[in-house]
Amino acid sequence: MARANGGEDSIGLLEDVGLLDDRLIAAHFRVADEADIQRTAEAGAAVAYCPSVFCYWNPDRETQWTPVPNIRAAGAPVRLGIDDHYWHDSYSMFGEARQARIAANLERSAGQFDSMELLRMLTIEGARALGFDDEIGSIEGGKRADILLLDIDKPKFTPLTNVPAHIVNNAVPADVETVIVDGDIILRDSVPETMDSDDVRRRASQAVERFADETGWELHVGGGEPPSSIETVRDLPKRGPARLLTRLAIQSARDRFPF
Repeated sequence: MARANGGEDSIGLLEDVGLLDDRLIAAHFRVADEADIQRTAEAGAAVAYCPSVFCYWNPDRETQWTPVPNIRAAGAPVRLGIDDHYWHDSYSMFGEARQARIAANLERSAGQFDSMELLRMLTIEGARALGFDDEIGSIEGGKRADILLLDIDKPKFTPLTNVPAHIVNNAVPADVETVIVDGDIILRDSVPETMDSDDVRRRASQAVERFADETGWELHVGGGEPPSSIETVRDLPKRGPARLLTRLAIQSARDRFPF
């Protein structure tokens, strides 16, 4: 993408257009080398590591993974992210911490992350990546009261030892009993207090039905079938950034067949 837009490399392009600074959160950061990592850390930028969506594509051993330990060692904050949860049917940040640990075992070795490191990537490092670590991300005097309370009266949390491991290995969204944002309770006894959840579900279902009608997807309880390739190509201009996709396709052809 960088070469398709006139840049020598991704980091260089970001620097040229004034985006390589402490406001940047670089998603994935898969093919970064040591020089890229150093330049990113020196700029004060952060990285969002999204392990589940990457694992979904079943990469082989030759595919480079996000070098999380190197990035953190350079001083750049790394937060966990989901990317597009539709690809892997998950919206769980607890699950991302779990997947980060499993994925690290494939690329490097078992025990790459301890549970507290993963918990920090879910909390204070995530806040640091956003530039709000002086306001949120940990329970301290003077910070906003942004807190999740888990229902630990479940067999899977017994015995209650090594709490960080319980959170990143066992917890799921359904275990969240209370959510407090800036001191306001928005989820109490696992029931939302700031929205009509039934209405949200109804509107979401209507949106999916409209999507299916407008795109030609056939959706059912067992899965879904996309429209044919011919239909997709025919409707491409109205489905996304066709110009950008065309430039990327041309650059890919140039890289593969020099002329």
